[in-house]
Amino acid sequence: MRACRIAFKEGFAKSGQRVIIVAGLPLGTPGATNMLRIAYVGSEAAGD
Repeated sequence: MRACRIAFKEGFAKSGQRVIIVAGLPLGTPGATNMLRIAYVGSEAAGD
């Protein structure tokens, strides 16, 4: 997942840690957060 690769590359997360990704649809609408995903930063992020 792109967010995991960026978090790893920028030093926000280490391999094995979890990151929380939030988004909302329609895009650009304040207060429209309606999606939450918990993802794990894997060792494959290091290969980026």
